[in-house]
Amino acid sequence: GGAIGGGAGGALRLLAGESPARRRMEAPDAWRALLLGERKQVGVGATPILPDGVRRMVFPGAFDPLHEGHRRMAAIAAERAGRGVEFEISIHNVDKPPLDFVEMEDRARQFAEEETLWFTAAPTFEEKSRLFPQSTFVVGLDTLERIADPRYYGDDPVASAAAIGRLAERGCRFLAFGRVDGEGRFRSVGDISLPPRLLALCEGVGESEFRVDVSSTQIRAGQRAE
Repeated sequence: GGAIGGGAGGALRLLAGESPARRRMEAPDAWRALLLGERKQVGVGATPILPDGVRRMVFPGAFDPLHEGHRRMAAIAAERAGRGVEFEISIHNVDKPPLDFVEMEDRARQFAEEETLWFTAAPTFEEKSRLFPQSTFVVGLDTLERIADPRYYGDDPVASAAAIGRLAERGCRFLAFGRVDGEGRFRSVGDISLPPRLLALCEGVGESEFRVDVSSTQIRAGQRAE
């Protein structure tokens, strides 16, 4: 197997007293197959086999980093479902460059061995629904709005509606968590404009059950400032 160097161009931030070092890791064959397009998903940690008719709770995200808000969402989702949440990270992203082996290792290290993490090559929910039919996806409002936004379908409202239709046909649903807006008000799924067919697939989690005023962007900014 080939060894992979860390970071774009090998650039590293050094703390006082550190010496330069390149991280090397042997890429698992399954991860390599995923990056080469030979596989669509790879499991890390526990890989539960659920009985027929039992819905998976799948929590997609970048988890860069995994923070307390994500943990709270996962705990609420697991309590509602009566089973553990399966986390999912797509190595491809609509708005960002693909992950490499070192980034995958960094993300995976945040999860305990008894937790379930899927790396997939499924950046859109239409693609995720093929891998996880009959599942409930754990999402925030921003994600729900992107699912309905024609800009993510080549500015084609017909394509947008067709994708939502396929989500419904594959038995997928959404557990939608509210968030605090820029003015400090908590917004829930009923406060945003969604196509009726998508709204019909959603169950909301309100302010009394969930309110964490933190985001991955804020956490990353704090880490860079340290």
